[in-house]
Amino acid sequence: MFAVHARYRGRSTRRADHVRASAGALSRLEGVGEVAVAGIEELVATPRDAVSVTTLTLALLAAGDWAIGIGVSPDREEGAA
Repeated sequence: MFAVHARYRGRSTRRADHVRASAGALSRLEGVGEVAVAGIEELVATPRDAVSVTTLTLALLAAGDWAIGIGVSPDREEGAA
């Protein structure tokens, strides 16, 4: 399982609008799934695979105004507590 957390660090005076618009655009990337707004300047997503994580991360880096965190966790095995 993968998770991406991004925080807007740009200079836009309309941060909330910019973050919401970014979430909508990033959600349309293949394999990324829903990119949710968390707070005023943060985005969270759980892309389906490593390629989708890379696609999302590169899109955020290309914008240039995002601090990005990536989380990786092994899939939980069936029957494991």
